[in-house]
Amino acid sequence: MPNKKWPVCQICGKAVSTSQGVLTIYKKELDQYTKRHQEWEEKHPFDDAGSRVLNVVEFRDLPHLVDWHWGHSGCLADGMYWIEYNRFDTITKALSWTLHLMEKNWLGFTDWEGAVRAHYEIPHA
Repeated sequence: MPNKKWPVCQICGKAVSTSQGVLTIYKKELDQYTKRHQEWEEKHPFDDAGSRVLNVVEFRDLPHLVDWHWGHSGCLADGMYWIEYNRFDTITKALSWTLHLMEKNWLGFTDWEGAVRAHYEIPHA
């Protein structure tokens, strides 16, 4: 059964319908994350044993994953990925997108889990 209740548009704050809604991610934000993460890695190298021991502050400094954006197609700028809600309106379609995106080397840099959980009530395992 298609999801009929989507989160409100992150830009205008108004309700979004399946025919109007999209999820997107921006290349610029991914590029910024990649740079920040590389800088963090250089600042916190592995030791000779291949381990990395971090204190709370060092762990907290790890760059935050790139957020997916959602809302009305007319409110959001075109991103490098543009997923219309009618292609994401069932949990089966969301799973299909997840499997597709897992093939991308940048998915792990994004908060895809947060985006899916914002759109569907999925219990934590």
